[in-house]
This record gives sequence, C-alpha cells and structure tokens, in this order.
Amino acid sequence: MFKRRLVGDRYLLAAGEHLRGERTYTIEAPLGGGAFAAGYRAREEASGACFVKEFLPARLPSEREEIRRIFAQECDVLRRLGNYELCPRLRDAFETSGFQYLVQDFIPGKDLDSLLEARTQIDEDTLVRWSLCLCHALAFLHSRSVVHHDLKPGNIRMNADGDPVLLDFGAARWYRTADERSDVLYGTDGYLAPEYASASGEDLATGMRMDIFALGRILVEMMVGERMSQAEIDRRHDQIYGSILHSKTLDIGFVRAVFRSVSYNPQARYASAIEMERDLMESAPPVVRRRPAEINLGTATDTRPREGTLTIYNVGGGELSADVSTDAEWLEISVSGVETGRRQAFARNRQTVRVVAYPDRLAPGARAQARVFVSSATGSVATTVELRRAVDPSLLSVHPSSLVLKAVGGQEARGALRFRNRGSAPVRIRVTPPLSGATATPAEFDLPANGEIEVVLSVPAATDAAEGPYVVGWSVEGEDRPAIPVELRARPGGRRRWALGARGGE
Repeated sequence: MFKRRLVGDRYLLAAGEHLRGERTYTIEAPLGGGAFAAGYRAREEASGACFVKEFLPARLPSEREEIRRIFAQECDVLRRLGNYELCPRLRDAFETSGFQYLVQDFIPGKDLDSLLEARTQIDEDTLVRWSLCLCHALAFLHSRSVVHHDLKPGNIRMNADGDPVLLDFGAARWYRTADERSDVLYGTDGYLAPEYASASGEDLATGMRMDIFALGRILVEMMVGERMSQAEIDRRHDQIYGSILHSKTLDIGFVRAVFRSVSYNPQARYASAIEMERDLMESAPPVVRRRPAEINLGTATDTRPREGTLTIYNVGGGELSADVSTDAEWLEISVSGVETGRRQAFARNRQTVRVVAYPDRLAPGARAQARVFVSSATGSVATTVELRRAVDPSLLSVHPSSLVLKAVGGQEARGALRFRNRGSAPVRIRVTPPLSGATATPAEFDLPANGEIEVVLSVPAATDAAEGPYVVGWSVEGEDRPAIPVELRARPGGRRRWALGARGGE
C-alpha cells in the first residue's frame, strides 16, 4: 500500500512513494488536480522529471465507469498524438493498487493563466510566436481528428525553450470518422463558443470550430495582456480591434485572423486550426527549434554504428530552410533516412534527422562529445551528442582467475585480485564481493591506461554462508564480464569462519 497524506479534501501520494509501470517513478510533489484526477511531479531514473496523472477512486458508484471511460479516452488521444513536440508525450499508462496512472513529459515553465493574471507584458515577436505555436499545436490535433474541448490559459504551459505547450487531454476526443457524433460536451466558462449553450451534441467539424473559438479567446487576451471575460470582449470588440491595429505593428492579416476566430457565427470562423494556420504563417519568419538538446548514445561494446534521432521543427511562420552539420569525424547525419554525411539540408517545417555514430572511428576506451548544428536564416541551435567506446576486452585481465575460501578459526579472511589494463585509455571497473557481509576495497575505481590496481577482498570471521557455488562479479563501464569462480571449503559443524586463499593464474 502507498503512503498518502491529506491535501485539501483528498489523500494524495506522499513524496518518496514509488509507482511501478514499465519503469519506476518516484513521487516528488503534488501539483493539484480536478474532480477525477490528481497530478504529481515525479522522477524516473533514466529520463528524469515527468508528470504523473493519478485517476482517483470514484466517490459515487455511478462515477466508476465514467472514470474508466475518461482514462481510456485520454490514453487513446495521447497515443494518437504520438511524439509531437508541442504536446506532452505519453510515456506510460498502467493500473496498480486499484488506481490508473498516466505518465507524461513534465513541462517546467509557468502557465499562461498565471502570466495573464500578473498582466505580463508580452512583446510583439513573442506574442506572434506564441500564437503560432498554439495554432501549430491545435492544427496538429485537428489533422489527427482530435478535438481538445478545453482550451484555456490554465492548460497552456511554457517549455524549456519558452514556447507554449498544450496540456490536459482529459476532455479531448478522437473522432474516428467525420460523421461520428458525441452527446458529451466539455469546456470552461469564458472559452465556450456561443453555440455550446444550445448544442445537444457535436461531430468533428462542430468540435473543431468550438476549439477555434477558444483559441481565439486566448489570443485576444494575449494581445490585450490580461484576462478578459467574454462580456468584456463583446462590449469592447471594436475598441480592442481598433487599438490593436493602430497601437501595434502587428501584421494586419494576423489581427484579422485572430478576430475571425472569435466570430459568434460558427460558419464565419475557420473550419479548423489547419485553415487558420495557413493564414497566420505569412505573419512571421521561421523560428528553428530542436529536440532533444542532448543525445547520449551510451557505451559501444563493438564497432557497429549506433543511432539516435533528432527532431527539428518551426515554431514561427513561413517555411523553415535549414542546414544540419556536425563537427566530429565519428558522427554523421541523415535527413533522407538513407544517405548519411557530415552536412545535410532541408526545407520543411518538421524534419526528423538520423544521427549515426561510428565507434570504430574512436580509440578503444575513448569518451567523445560532438555537436549537431541546425542553422537557418533566422538563427541556429545545437544538440550535444555523446558516445563512449568500450575498451577492448582482450586488453583487460585479472589475476587470479579463481579463488578458494577456506575456514580458519577466529580471523578475518583476506585476499587480493589484481586488475590490469594494457589499453591506451582508462576504464571504470566495479567489483561485487562473493557473499553478503564480504567487502571489496576499492569496490569501484578507474583503472588507468597501462596500469594495475589491486582489490582486497575481506570476509569477516563471523560470516555464515551455505556451501557455494559463489563468484566475484565485475563489470567494465557497466557491462558485466565473466565472473571469477569462488570455492568454499568449510569444516563441518559449528559457526563457519572463512579465510581467503587463491590459486590459478591468467
């Protein structure tokens, strides 16, 4: 059972609790929640910070099936969106101890709601970029036949690049056919399209137009720089429209597109964010981004090429034309998926790049770092790539090749293993003693190039153990090597006391 503590009127997971799905996630802090779910900041050992959404137990029997339906629907939507950069990725979905959990990317920045509440002044370049990002993200959803249903500033958060990311797909729906209908409608007051009040249901086309209205409401608030009710926008529509046109240098097509999206007539609005995106793209230059910022290709234990993937995308307008290059002889890139080289070029707003490393171009034991540069007319970004080539196993040896543990009275047993590195680079070695209570000193160390280190194995006199077989384990750069056999020889009866002897050689 998990430890929980009372937060408001809910018992939420305590910091330090571990959730086990495909991987293990350690809870760090609660982040709030809604009627059916709670959110947490958590950490996974390999990938770092993540967001965990916990679907809470039903308070009423009638809610049980509804919660399960919402969980399944959100899983469907997130899997449909895949690895899109302006939405959090689904990392895991599982059930344990009667609770359902979704694990997604953690978006570290402030949400747009808090920025608007603070009346944050947004410069025009940022305003246009944020607007384009939101339109790009919603256009991607609509291209995948997904309606968000709950667009609002509180569901938009800034990522590490300072770009807005769409969050919370708990109300989203994936329409598998154009004529599919739903009689369940969602939304938040202030961002609901006017036709919502009289609607008895929706299809994909209706839902996309409602999303457009909510997006337009958000963009108007961003242009004004503060939260506004729909009544305020209605009352001051002409004044706001005129003041934005005359007091700012915003592209007139951009302003017209925003105000078209908040039309009370659904047919006068954009039919989808895909259509709105086309109009907005002419209002700003491209802005290049890349994900991830770092690629660690790990340790190569052979000379076969190792690969990573880099996604390059445009959060601005126009079309992104870019050159991709690397500064390392051991690294090549490909934008076509087949041909690799040191330099490539493309003209697309979203491009996947293969990053291919060749360990045979590095010396055994070398730890190398390189960069992949993405350059366009409006800026450049770089991604760091790391690779470690393992030392040649034939250049490492340990003496003796087997050990014998003998029983003697009342004394600590001690013995030694000598590790030798005939290679030209240092290596990291870890030694695991043969039984509980025994020690290896040092247990983890860097073995220098052309060097030797002695590891002392100690077994306390009071150590009890069943008859073998036992081994001394050791690994090089995290890769296990053949274990060293240990033979136990004990006098029958009484408490066993162990001493360490050695035999054999390389």
